[in-house]
Amino acid sequence: MCRLPRDIDSRATITIGNQKFDVEATDLESIEIMGRGAYGVVERMRHRPSDTVMAVKVIILFIFEID
Repeated sequence: MCRLPRDIDSRATITIGNQKFDVEATDLESIEIMGRGAYGVVERMRHRPSDTVMAVKVIILFIFEID
């Protein structure tokens, strides 16, 4: 059985210049995939509220339970 932990969050706080932003995953617009690795993907994304382009690593998480 594969399930997501309850404490996974789609929010973060980032600092751009001297401003702090509370970022929701829905604030990010994917532009392109920059690279792939064993644990995830790095994407070029635009933070819509600030119009800032940044690299975001999306980590693929698998948790398996043996019953």
